[in-house]
Amino acid sequence: LPRLVGEKKAKELIFTCDRISAKEAYERGLVNKVVPPDKLKETVLEVIAKIVSKSPVIMKLAKLAINRSLEVPLSMGMQNEGEFFGFCFSTQDQKEGAKAFLEKRAPKYTGK
Repeated sequence: LPRLVGEKKAKELIFTCDRISAKEAYERGLVNKVVPPDKLKETVLEVIAKIVSKSPVIMKLAKLAINRSLEVPLSMGMQNEGEFFGFCFSTQDQKEGAKAFLEKRAPKYTGK
């Protein structure tokens, strides 16, 4: 929480247990979207559809790169991200993605 909202705001939120509005949560980067309750399921399904259309192995590497970058200084995080980016190019899914792009078709990822 302190990384997202800063130390002072994190302490205020935790110590006071005050609720914040959806708008404030969005503005502070605590949530990615704010939608009306009746659009929640539709919005979630749209996001899920975008994610599952991507290569599982590339998504795993991206998640690892992001998570590990948060644990180390910026320069090391950038180095880690570069290494993970390089790993992506050694996957079959990356080759399939590039081939599908050139052939103007949807990729068929295998997770390898």
